[in-house]
Amino acid sequence: MKRIRHIALCAMVATVPVFQAALASEGQSHVTKSPKQATAQAAKERSHIMEDAVTALNDTQASLRALEAGDKTKALDLLAAAVGKLEIVTTAHPDLALAPVDVNVIIRSYPGSVKDIEKAKKTAGDLLDDGRVQDARYLLDSLASEVDVRVTNIPLATYPNAIKKVVPLIEKGKTKEAVQELQHTLSTLMVTDHITPLPVLHAQDLLAQARKTVGDQKSIEKKDATSVRNLLNTAKLELAKARALGYLDKKAYQAMLKDIHSLEKKLSDHNDTRGVLDALKKKVDDFLNTLK
Repeated sequence: MKRIRHIALCAMVATVPVFQAALASEGQSHVTKSPKQATAQAAKERSHIMEDAVTALNDTQASLRALEAGDKTKALDLLAAAVGKLEIVTTAHPDLALAPVDVNVIIRSYPGSVKDIEKAKKTAGDLLDDGRVQDARYLLDSLASEVDVRVTNIPLATYPNAIKKVVPLIEKGKTKEAVQELQHTLSTLMVTDHITPLPVLHAQDLLAQARKTVGDQKSIEKKDATSVRNLLNTAKLELAKARALGYLDKKAYQAMLKDIHSLEKKLSDHNDTRGVLDALKKKVDDFLNTLK
């Protein structure tokens, strides 16, 4: 699940930690430890960060500060350096549209039950019916349980030209206009959010544990059957939460639920669970792979 949007870098850096803290203080959603999948995704995205693009961004920000301090010569030198760095990037990667410069991992975990989610959705609907849009927005915003690997990018189609247009403004002594243009250019940075639902990640881990417990057993031992049944029950709750939060569509959810019910029956009848369990694991794995 990928979202792309414009955002000012200065705003992003200032608001993300505050937003997380606010969620935690309200008790409606909280930050949790990064799962290994999130760590791996973040590492992958960080490996794509381009140092020349990062330098270009830093030089642009430094140029803005120099202009505000009245040092036009330094501002021009920094802009020239920024353009040079971006030319290196575009020459090396002529088809690249977005140059990654920063990666952050934001994790939001909804602590409530499916019943709590449905109650909140109904309340939000009632608020919207009453025209209380902002109250509904605040409530709906808490209905998230996800890993967001957020990548900040320089848009290569527009950013270099925008910097170049500032140069004549500085040379003509139009410092105020130059500052405004640089501020606007910095606001055109684009953020790509790679969203992965936490409940589905949890279900994936639970199913992996269940498969490990089953091992090569055709007829599973009683104690192992109890463990697998407990794991399936928890996985079922996690998938139900994913469905209630809108991460899973009805068709995908019902297909996974059907396999769980089949597994529960096979456990009760002491039949071989390996094939159905592998099929269920594959459904969950395939779903997560489509989000990458």
